[in-house]
Amino acid sequence: MLALIISGIVIGCIYALIAAGYAIVYRTTGVLNFAQGSFVMLSAMTCSWLISAEHWSYPLAALGGFVLTIAAGAAIWMLLMAPMLVRRLGVGLAVIATLVVSYALTDAVLLWQGPDPRSLPAIQPTFQFTVGGTRVSSGQVYVIVGMALILILLSAFLKYTPLGRATRASAADHETAQLLGISPVRVGGYAMCIAAAVGALGGLLITPIQFTSASGAVTLALYGFVAAVLGGFGRLSGGVIGGLVIGVLQELVSRYISTAYSDAITFGVLVAVLLLRPEGLLGAPDYGRARRRAGRGGRSARAAAAPPAAPPAGDASGALVGPSRPAAADIAARDAT
Repeated sequence: MLALIISGIVIGCIYALIAAGYAIVYRTTGVLNFAQGSFVMLSAMTCSWLISAEHWSYPLAALGGFVLTIAAGAAIWMLLMAPMLVRRLGVGLAVIATLVVSYALTDAVLLWQGPDPRSLPAIQPTFQFTVGGTRVSSGQVYVIVGMALILILLSAFLKYTPLGRATRASAADHETAQLLGISPVRVGGYAMCIAAAVGALGGLLITPIQFTSASGAVTLALYGFVAAVLGGFGRLSGGVIGGLVIGVLQELVSRYISTAYSDAITFGVLVAVLLLRPEGLLGAPDYGRARRRAGRGGRSARAAAAPPAAPPAGDASGALVGPSRPAAADIAARDAT
């Protein structure tokens, strides 16, 4: 049981990183980036190819896969998503475009490297220890610790850096952010590159202990999306909770029921949670919208409670049916002259 839970936590960490990528892009642009799973696959497959075919060293190959993945994210934004948003073609069309890009990247890697799954050498140094009779490998520890460090650094970046604050401002209110000189297109491009970097790191962390193939990109994107929705879409912490729940649930179902029912039960749990709590386990973030709505409501209430303005002189009812008495006297004096 403990071995299954640990294995589920490791897989859940990758789902959490994919969910974080979804949250970064969505909170900035409002677009669901279904190419997020392809970033995980692309970095791992590129690193493996550079080691096996080009004989690069492991660190240099990992850097090459990381850089190529970020470049792919920037290209997707500049060539596809940004023009759609600038021309106001609709968020729905941009979402469909990211799904098409995901399949296109899968086919491109299949033509490039074939359908065989790939692995990477173990991250050094290697070690192992035992917890409750269950062996825990260094690769599993690196995935869990790496996920925690990535999300902590990402949260600090969004909270304390000027670019992070610009991202949060754009997420809170696009129009106000534009009035303050923040370009949603530029900030969206930065968010896309950050999401690609997070996905690339996830691929480099998981592939030493689990095979990665080109055809697995869509599956990773789907489970990362489920994790994001389950925990509370747009929340980094919600993605962690959702990813861990999905990962552990998959391992337990595969072991004690059947792998054939793993997907069905996973999505069944998602539907049940959304029926009971549509905003997810932790709720969706409002980015300060509730505070602004409360402020507007308070101003409306004060305006409604204010006494009515005094009626204009000239008529008791307040209706301007004719000139007031002083005005009539002035008109009569002018006519007399």
